[in-house]
Amino acid sequence: MRRIFQIVAIVSVLLNGLLIYFFFFRGNTAKVDDNRTAIVMTPENKQFVLQEMRLFVEGVQQIQEGIVTNNPQLIIKSGESHGKEPLLTAPNGLIRSLSKEFKTMAFGTHDIFKEIADSARVDYNPMRTQQQLNKLLNSCVACHRVYRIRTQEEIIAKQH
Repeated sequence: MRRIFQIVAIVSVLLNGLLIYFFFFRGNTAKVDDNRTAIVMTPENKQFVLQEMRLFVEGVQQIQEGIVTNNPQLIIKSGESHGKEPLLTAPNGLIRSLSKEFKTMAFGTHDIFKEIADSARVDYNPMRTQQQLNKLLNSCVACHRVYRIRTQEEIIAKQH
């Protein structure tokens, strides 16, 4: 009986390890012709990610406007709305399609928005907020420099 338990435990650990690898680390990526890495996902997930990026740009603009108009409430509102936990709103299959490195950048971007909101709420300082905004934009630039979002159909069409 003890031997059976040991075998079941080992098989369970191995299966869980594989699931963790496929869910958190592997992602679905491909090299594309401009030396970036394509994150390959469904058309619906691609639209979700592109919409998130557009909302990030709007958030950056709102934070900048909050700095220029000395309005920390606008900064807090924008930072909170974009700093929410991405796992709560992500459609099915999206997180699994992302590489570990992309997830790290994406989740980090949400964290920076949250950091900006928290900082403005506790002790608003326009210079510090501008520095945080610069950190946020550096994250955006780094991600766009390394990654593209593509569907499987787009990858196949480009190969033919």
